[in-house]
Amino acid sequence: LKVKPFGGDPFSERVITSNDVSKLLDNIGNALPRWTRWDGYKVPPPILVIDEANMFSQLCVSEEGKVLLKSILNWMVVNTKEKGRFHVVLTSSDSFFFNWIANLLHIPHATPYVVGDLSREEAKEYFEKQVLPRYECKELEGKFDHVRRITGTRMLIIDNYVQEYQNYDGKLEDSKFSIYRSEYLKLKRGLYPRILKYSDKPNPPLWKDYDLIKTMEAI
Repeated sequence: LKVKPFGGDPFSERVITSNDVSKLLDNIGNALPRWTRWDGYKVPPPILVIDEANMFSQLCVSEEGKVLLKSILNWMVVNTKEKGRFHVVLTSSDSFFFNWIANLLHIPHATPYVVGDLSREEAKEYFEKQVLPRYECKELEGKFDHVRRITGTRMLIIDNYVQEYQNYDGKLEDSKFSIYRSEYLKLKRGLYPRILKYSDKPNPPLWKDYDLIKTMEAI
């Protein structure tokens, strides 16, 4: 990583090393009070939330990256478990992420929490109080039941739908919603696979129409 230093030559660059990052993390941790300080004022400790934490795995492609990753994880453990300065929440949609991070830590310092589909009431509250105000989308007020038939109750899909609805200036057809269309095409290609050029490599359907009917009945 190369950055341009402040207050110096604007055309000069300096390489940021793992030691630089470690010093920065230590400075951040040392600037925060211990758990006893938060507890004395009856104020909950801060929470550091890192989204798409599975991107940490990309650091493992080089030795320098591995050293940096180890420094980051050690810093998290020290400040959460030993010094109690704050909590850390790592979020990821990668189902293998927790196993990967747990193997790196080698100790039970991590606890998994799976966030799946919300209940209808929770999804409606999230839709009306969080998503619509964020995108300033008054056109969808009172239309949660219609949206839910397309998105289900998963937060990410609800969020994506409202965002695309705004991008289409309120003229998004249900069949044009990207996630809906992607799943529909997967279903269609499973039933009617493309004909391959080479006849010696058959491309049979992934399932029959009655398999779909049985699945829908089970749902």
